[in-house]
Parts: sequence; C-alpha cells; structure tokens
Amino acid sequence: MRTTIKTAQPLPDNRLLNKKNRRRNGIFFAVALITLCLPITSFSMERGKLGFAPGERLVYDVAWQKFLTAGEGILKVSSKNNLPSDPVYKIEIIGRTVGFIGSIYKAKDHTSAWFDAVNMLSKKVIIKIAENDYRKTKIISFDRTKNIAIYKVNEGSAEEFKVAPRAQGPVSALYIFRAHKDRIKRGEDVSIILFDDRQQYKLAIKNLGKERIHLPIGTIDTIKTVADLKTEGVFRRKGKMTVWFSDDDAFAPVQMATKVIIGSVYSSLREFEGADIKLVPEPKTK
Repeated sequence: MRTTIKTAQPLPDNRLLNKKNRRRNGIFFAVALITLCLPITSFSMERGKLGFAPGERLVYDVAWQKFLTAGEGILKVSSKNNLPSDPVYKIEIIGRTVGFIGSIYKAKDHTSAWFDAVNMLSKKVIIKIAENDYRKTKIISFDRTKNIAIYKVNEGSAEEFKVAPRAQGPVSALYIFRAHKDRIKRGEDVSIILFDDRQQYKLAIKNLGKERIHLPIGTIDTIKTVADLKTEGVFRRKGKMTVWFSDDDAFAPVQMATKVIIGSVYSSLREFEGADIKLVPEPKTK
C-alpha cells in the first residue's frame, strides 16, 4: 500500500485561536515548556556546553493566579543512549493535579521525548494523557532523511507530513532552546519552525531582558522571554507564554506564566537536582 505524504501547512493565527473540536492536552502539557526550540547545528555533549545533562530533575508547583495550587510538574533528563554515533537524550514530563483541583479534576500525564543532542533535532515524542475519564496517546516521530513527520493518535492510522529540514517537535524543543543560551543572553530574538497537531508554524521568541525574581527556593537572576504559543490545552491559552530562565550556565526554566481563559497559570521551581542553578546569596543579618 502506498502511503500518502501530506504537506504540513502553516496555521493562521485566527484559525489557531478559533479552531473547532480541539481536544485537551493536559494541564501540564498546556503550561509546560514544550514549544521552545531553535534551529542550530551541533553542540558538545558536555554539560558546560548544553547547560544540562542526564540526571537533571526540575520540580514545579503549578498554580492558578499564583495562589491556588493546581498541580505539580516534573521535567527530567532521565537517560541517554551511549552510542557515540547517535547520542540521544531522553526527556520526561510528568504532571498531576493536586489539592482542591485534584479532588475535582484528576489528571496524570506522562510525556517522553528523545532528541539528537549533537545535531539538536527532535527524534520522537510520546504524549500520554489521563484526565478524569479522558485518555489520549499521541506519537510524533521524524524521518530526517526524508524530512517527514509521522503523526499518530490513539489507534488511528499513522499520517505522514512533509516538514522543514529542521522542524522541531514539542518537549525536547525546550532543551534545544536552552542549548542556544549564548545567543539569547546577547539579547537576540529568535524564531523557529515547530510541528505539532498536524501543523507546522513559526514560533517567535523574544528576549525581554534581565529580571531578578524571588521564589520559595531563593532569589534568582533571570533572562525573561516570551513566546507566542499556538498549541491546545485544558486551559485554553491566549497565545503568550512568559518564561524566566536562570541567568547562568544552566539556563534552566525557573518560572513560567501563561494566560488562559479564566486567568493565568504560573509554574514556579520548587526544587532541583543535577542542575547548576545559581541562587543569589542572601544578605547576612547582624
């Protein structure tokens, strides 16, 4: 049987905001940093170059309007393929609702993604959503020799889409963006090509400058950025996500904020390990 290869078409903003029959991608998939990436060439596998390595684990409190804790999110680099010819990092995003929100809306989502950590290209992502009685599994894989994205939802047939040579997928895109921290720190704005939900579009990422923020774990100097997101979620977004990255070698996402229909959702770093995040020393008290 001959497979029909479709061309992933750009999705205009008005269609993105009004597209009918959009299904839920999960609280944490909605607010996680899964749509930031950058078309760069190659990097060393060393933590000092990338800013992260297997063993990194970031834990976030997810809150609505900063005061009502809705859930917990975890981002971790859990393993890598040790083949020198094809070094691959595995990224995991785990999210669940907690507290009052968890009592009325039970969600536990798990996403795994693999990417080429030398060429900085997404390879595959598996998104598993479990929210109340709703279940969804979405798989996106890339054939870089043919510039094709293979897209499959649940037990449906796999679809193939022609994409740009450096089109990126969700999830690993965040880490690709972090690897290009030097360009962002210089104050440059960037744009990338992202493929998700059968669509390919350009994502604009703007540097808003430096900002010192205060979190429960301590005070952190950050680089503030904003991205115009065009993905779906249980909290339907208004399009903008603000992300604060630590202004250090780790360039780790320490705080995120996104507008939703009923307010704003904030994700704040609660704890971390395996990441060289620099906290601002507290002044000594007499």
